[in-house]
Amino acid sequence: MLKRREHEAGEQETLMGLIMDEVMDAIVATNEDEQIVLFNKAAEAMFGVSASAVLGQPVDQFIPQRFREAHHQAHREFAQDDHSARHMGVTREVVGLRASGEEFPAEVTISRVEMKGKGKTKRLFTVVLRDVSDRHQAQALLMKEQQFISAILNTTAALVVILDADWKIQRINQACQRIVRYSEDDLNGQFFSNLLVASGEDDSAVREFLSAHRQRQFPDVFECALVDKERHLRWIHWISTAIRDTAGQVEFVIVTGTDITDRKTAELKLQKEQEFISAVLDTTGALVVVLDEAGNIVRFNRACQELSGFSWEEVCGDSVWETLVPQEERSAVESVFNALWDGQASKTHVNHWVTKKKEKRLIAWTNTVMSDVGGNLPYVIATGLDITEQRKAEQALQESQERFNAFMDHTPTLAFLKDEKGCYLFVNHAFEEHMNLPFGGVLGKTDAQLFPADIAQTFQEHDREVLGRRKVLETEETTVDERSQVRYWLVLKFPVYERQGQVYLGGVALDITERKLANLALEENRNLLDRQQGELQALAAQLLTAQEEERRRISRELHDDVNQRLALVSLHVQSALQMMAKADPVRQTLSNVDRDLAKLSDDLRHLAAGYHPSILDDLGLEVAVRSLIAEVSQVKGLSIDMRAVNVPKGLSPNVATCLYRILQESLQNTLKHADASNVYIELLGNTTGITLSIRDDGTGFHLESRQPQGLGLVSMRERIRQVGGDFRLESQPGAGTMIAVWVPVGASSPS
Repeated sequence: MLKRREHEAGEQETLMGLIMDEVMDAIVATNEDEQIVLFNKAAEAMFGVSASAVLGQPVDQFIPQRFREAHHQAHREFAQDDHSARHMGVTREVVGLRASGEEFPAEVTISRVEMKGKGKTKRLFTVVLRDVSDRHQAQALLMKEQQFISAILNTTAALVVILDADWKIQRINQACQRIVRYSEDDLNGQFFSNLLVASGEDDSAVREFLSAHRQRQFPDVFECALVDKERHLRWIHWISTAIRDTAGQVEFVIVTGTDITDRKTAELKLQKEQEFISAVLDTTGALVVVLDEAGNIVRFNRACQELSGFSWEEVCGDSVWETLVPQEERSAVESVFNALWDGQASKTHVNHWVTKKKEKRLIAWTNTVMSDVGGNLPYVIATGLDITEQRKAEQALQESQERFNAFMDHTPTLAFLKDEKGCYLFVNHAFEEHMNLPFGGVLGKTDAQLFPADIAQTFQEHDREVLGRRKVLETEETTVDERSQVRYWLVLKFPVYERQGQVYLGGVALDITERKLANLALEENRNLLDRQQGELQALAAQLLTAQEEERRRISRELHDDVNQRLALVSLHVQSALQMMAKADPVRQTLSNVDRDLAKLSDDLRHLAAGYHPSILDDLGLEVAVRSLIAEVSQVKGLSIDMRAVNVPKGLSPNVATCLYRILQESLQNTLKHADASNVYIELLGNTTGITLSIRDDGTGFHLESRQPQGLGLVSMRERIRQVGGDFRLESQPGAGTMIAVWVPVGASSPS
């Protein structure tokens, strides 16, 4: 059994050796020490050395020196990798070294085999190599050919585009890339037609190309516009060639182009220039007349026809000066043109035209003599402008300037114009005369050169303010006249703008000396009047205060003295009545006296309250007001409605008396003049003051047309003024009258 197995193993080894020697690829096996243990015949042929010479030798002898360290590192990693399967079957390209020292490219596949023996496992590393030198040479040749073709494509000035059978771009040369401003990557796979656009009205070439493209027909030659990346148009002359396979099917289309933009541009420019010249002659506002040597009209543009009223047919071939020039100017115009032929006359002149309607128009001409190739002078081109209105405007401007100068010379107002540096550019005669300056000696000078320093400084400060803020300034300025008297001027200074952006300073000044002096005198009189009025108001305040004090004294005298004595007399009378018999005839008389004494006492009490109500001092404003309202309502039968809110308890006597007297006076005026049925009173207090308003439903009146009679309203206003309050009176016919006053809390009579 053992011998049979050894025999079978020998046969397998022999068979494996035959297979290894017959395969086309080189096979090299190494052990873990990188020593060669197998080297087949293909390996001998590849490296140029026999197997017997290399078996047991290091395998790195077939690796160039510069790669050996990397090889050793890779071998160690591969040997230690537990997942060697991921490296097996992977093809890599390396550089081998023949025994002759020649390096060559090779593709290798590495695998690891583990062989188990008597208690020990051996690892073998098998490398299958294939020499790829021929393939590299073929690739190098192909690359050279491609480089050669690319060099031809990229050095030619022609545009070259290579398309597939669907006219999709496969390649474009550098000349084409420069024209379209797209890179080859931008256009690869794009339809060639995407680059083509119609230019102008003639898009027949593009339409013809697109139609052929849809039918898979390829025009050999065509011209069309190409749009670049920046949307610019380039005109290209294209030639296309189809490359077909053996079956006649189109594989590629090579399109070459020539940039004809300059030619097209020149053609279009020439066409536009011709159209422009025609348009100029027929649409320009300038007059254009072309004359031959005899002065006959050979071209008469539309502007000439519209101005003159003559059609082209009416003047064609006619003499220009006999047809259009007035009789009195014909000789001079003809002389101008005759001199033109001799090269002596001016190229510009002015003359009149007579229109078909016999209207004269003034024309300014510019003449050009046109010579042919032989130097002959066959034509004169005359271009003209109708300056009739301009000449009228110039005359009107001159007349306006003369009127302006006359106005400036005769106006009593001083007028001037300065530049930004303060130099005078214009002054009228009134300026020189009133400023006591020499005529003609002002222009070009500054204020510092013409006036005293303090006056000049004021002028300059005002000038800087106007120019800096670009706003009008109204101010007063002073000068000193020849008698050393101060003159006052009302001055208006303002910025003046030119179209070019230059800014000047303009100004006018009015002499207000007499008005100023009068105003000063008036101001002094007003101040005196204010002082006197203040003294009168102070006197009035003192009078009102004295009057109120006198009323208070009289009220006390009537109440405390006279009324008390009347009460004592009444007691005596009543005592006498008690002692008399009822039948005593004197008893009735004494009874009447007692009644009269009681009535007299009531009258004295009312009289005392009228002079000054003691309730005002004792119980305050609100109680005193309600007492007054009750008395007026009872005695006079007037309906009075009152509302009091937050009335302070501790009002000063001045304020309380002021408000009470105003209410008292208002009710008296209502009873006397208003013919009212109802009165509404409000007494409202807050933290700042107290308001009293009295409103009735009487007849009312016009405040503007009717001045109040008597001293009632005058005294009201004066009382309010003394305590620093406000007084308001409102009234309309049929709408009643309203008086409203406000007094600050804590107000007192001014000292």
